[in-house]
Amino acid sequence: MLQVSDIKTVPQQYFNLLTKLSLRSLFMYLVAIAWIYVVLMMSVAEAASPNGSLLGAFTTLVFYGALPLGIVLYIMGTPGRKRARRAQEAAQVQAAASSVQPDTSGHAAPGVTGEGAGPAADAPVRKEG
Repeated sequence: MLQVSDIKTVPQQYFNLLTKLSLRSLFMYLVAIAWIYVVLMMSVAEAASPNGSLLGAFTTLVFYGALPLGIVLYIMGTPGRKRARRAQEAAQVQAAASSVQPDTSGHAAPGVTGEGAGPAADAPVRKEG
């Protein structure tokens, strides 16, 4: 039986990327690639037609392809960006919580001279009057 690890033609970095992507995101990229292909063919047809022009082909490529596709991919990528931001925040909170270690040395903190005394207790007191 053919297993995923038997595929040697795909470079390892692309294989790792594909295994991390969900089926929904793979479908989104497949639709985006197909849309770009269709728009590119429309642009070529516009440039090659006797009544067409390169400016018309460029505007077709931009206004039917790049602009709408950029908007759709941005909107559809929002949940993934939100998940990544939450995971990063959770990792930062976990790192901050694990990096703060309580003082278990049993020695007084620097600047402490008496029980419960801090730097403010050592300051001179002004006389009234």
